[in-house]
Amino acid sequence: MDAKVGWSEAEAAVGVDDPGADWILRPAAHADALPDRAAALRRVLQAAPVRAIMDRYRDQDDEAGRQQKRYRAARRRIMALAYATAGAGLLALSMHFVLGYQSDLQIALVAIHVLSLVWVIIDIIRLNRLDPRRKWLEARGEAELLRIALFDHVFAAHDDHYPGAEIPLLPLQLAYFRRYQLDVQLRYLQGRGRQLIRAAGFPAWFTSICLIVALVALALAIASAIHFAHEQGVAIPGFMISLIQPQLVEEIAAWAFLALVVSTVYAILTTHQNVSEDQRNGTRYLALYQNLKFLKDHGYEAARQAAEAGNRAQVLKFVELVHDRMRAEQNEWVSIQRMVEGHDQLLASSTARGLTDLFPERFHGKPQDSSMDR
Repeated sequence: MDAKVGWSEAEAAVGVDDPGADWILRPAAHADALPDRAAALRRVLQAAPVRAIMDRYRDQDDEAGRQQKRYRAARRRIMALAYATAGAGLLALSMHFVLGYQSDLQIALVAIHVLSLVWVIIDIIRLNRLDPRRKWLEARGEAELLRIALFDHVFAAHDDHYPGAEIPLLPLQLAYFRRYQLDVQLRYLQGRGRQLIRAAGFPAWFTSICLIVALVALALAIASAIHFAHEQGVAIPGFMISLIQPQLVEEIAAWAFLALVVSTVYAILTTHQNVSEDQRNGTRYLALYQNLKFLKDHGYEAARQAAEAGNRAQVLKFVELVHDRMRAEQNEWVSIQRMVEGHDQLLASSTARGLTDLFPERFHGKPQDSSMDR
C-alpha cells in the first residue's frame, strides 16, 4: 500500500475533530465508529487492558469531580462569611462614629459579626477534617496519569493488520493520538487558561488604589494626631508642624476610620486573590499550551512522516515528548495546590532540546518563551 494513501486513510478513518465531544475519553465508542479498514486500531481499543484502564479512569475522574465541588463550595462559603464578618463589623463601627450612641441595629450587626466569625471557624475546622482538597488532588492526579497510560497502551500494541485489507496500525495510532489527546489538550489548555485568567478576580489596579487610599488616610490620621498633640501643648518638632496643613486635618477618628475601612477592603481583596488559584492555574495552562503547540508545530509533521515510513521508534519519541510535558505540568499542578507557592513555567528550552534530539535533520527553530507576562 502506498504510504501516503495509508496516512490519508488513517486520518479519514479516525474522523473529523469534534471539539464539543472529543475531550470525553471513550475508546469503546471510538472503536465502534471506526470503519473496517481501521480494524487494527479497533482491536487495540477493544482489548481488555484498555477497558481496565478506562474503568479506573472513570472512577478517579468521578471522585475528583465530587471532591472538587465539595472543596470549592466550602471555599466560597468561607469567603462569603469572611465578607459578612468584615462588613458587619465595619458597619457597626461606622454607626458608632455617625450616631455617637449604641442602637439596636448596632447590636444586631455585632451579633452578625460574631456569628459569622464562629461559622467561619467551624467551616475551616470541618474543611480540614474532611480534607476534600487532598482527595481531589489525589483523584485528579491519578485520573490524568491514567489518561496518559491509555494512550501509552495504544502505542504499545504492535502492527497486526492484514496487508491490503487494512490500514497499517502505526498511522492509525498517531492519528488517534493527535485527535483525542494532543488536540484535545491544546483546545482545553488555551480555552481554560484564558477563562481562568479572566475570572482571576479584581484587577490589580483596584487593589493598588485601595492600598494607596488606606496609606493616605493613615498618614492624615497621624497628621491629625500630631496637630491635636501640638494644640494640647505637647512639644512637636518644628519641621513636623510645618508639614501639617490644618485645613486638611479633621478629627483623628475620621481619618483612622477611613484607613480602617479601606485597608480592610484591601485585605479582603488580596486574600481572595491569594486563595483563588485561577491566576496561577490560568498562567500554567497557557504555558503548557505554548509548549504543546510548539511540539505540534515543529514535531508532528516529522512524526507523521515517520509513521508513513513505519518508523515506530521515531513516532514513540514524539509521543513521549508530549506526555513528558503533560506529566511535568501535572506534577507542578499538584505541588502548587499543596504548597500555594510554586513555579508557573514549563521551560520551552527543554522542549527544544527534546525536538533537536528527536529530529536533528528537520529541527532548526527556537522555541517561543512559554512564560506568561506578569
